[in-house]
Amino acid sequence: MIRSTRTPKRASPPASTGSAWPPIPRRPALPRTGARQWVNPPFRAPCGAVSIPVAAAPGSGSEPHLLPRTAGSVSSGRRKTMRRPLFPLLAAALLAVPALAQDPSQPVPTVEEPRSEVEFPRWMDFPGGKQPLHLLAVGLRTKTIFAVKVYAFGLYLDARAAAAALRDYRGLRPKDRRKSRAFYRALLNGDFSKGLRWVMTRDVDGEDIAEAFAESLEPRLEKLARSAKPEVVAADRAALARFKTFFSDELEEGTELVFAWHPGGRLVTRIGGKVMGEVKSHNLALALFDVYLGSDPISEDAKEAFADALPGFLDLAAGLPPLPAAEEAADAGADG
Repeated sequence: MIRSTRTPKRASPPASTGSAWPPIPRRPALPRTGARQWVNPPFRAPCGAVSIPVAAAPGSGSEPHLLPRTAGSVSSGRRKTMRRPLFPLLAAALLAVPALAQDPSQPVPTVEEPRSEVEFPRWMDFPGGKQPLHLLAVGLRTKTIFAVKVYAFGLYLDARAAAAALRDYRGLRPKDRRKSRAFYRALLNGDFSKGLRWVMTRDVDGEDIAEAFAESLEPRLEKLARSAKPEVVAADRAALARFKTFFSDELEEGTELVFAWHPGGRLVTRIGGKVMGEVKSHNLALALFDVYLGSDPISEDAKEAFADALPGFLDLAAGLPPLPAAEEAADAGADG
């Protein structure tokens, strides 16, 4: 007789309450509080975060980014976003930059300012300098209560010299570095080349730009004049007057403006690829960059992004090859 090898079916449990079958445990239901639910706790994104769509997570405003957006990072309609840090990806991208920089045949990688979708090269040449400056972070300038986008901007630094001046602030917690006046003073007053790159996101009359500069720079120059000699005050006013003459034509959407501040108080301006001129005024250059790094910045989000980007920037600087002795001596002579 051939016996079946099939496993007999398990009998159904009796319906009586006195059954010997153990009850199947039920998974407890999640509480329905009506409050917004988070996959992770709310987190303020550092520079280098990307937007990840998450149902019912509240969106954010104008968070500056150091990394370009990736697929799935764009929020539209009623989709909400939350920010997640991607420090491993950020570090890998930054550490790859020095290797790419040695091959001029390779295109320069770029960073996208997410709200304006303006691209910024990770490093670029600035007028009046001998070495390219490297991007720290990007931001967006808006005006009025309707947050009209005026221009996207990026802050660039001499990576090697800036790293030497700023490395002591790496150990601070991100939230402490964002609030550190000493960090921003070191960044603003450091004796190394700095650059600002604007890209207009709307048409603006040149005279309006000149007037806006006067409104933002004159109060700062007046504050600096309290401790300056009369001849320095006069020179600063003359430098501002000449600086405003650079903005006589209409600035159309997409126009690039570049401001380079080199040691010795040299401020060089380039508009639409044309070098407009150089003014030598330490206080004027200081006032211009104070608009972004000082106690009353035009974008608090961008200012905090500069602080958040420091660790990755220091990693980038550490991976750059040293300057040849001849070039280093030439740069030192130019700075002096």
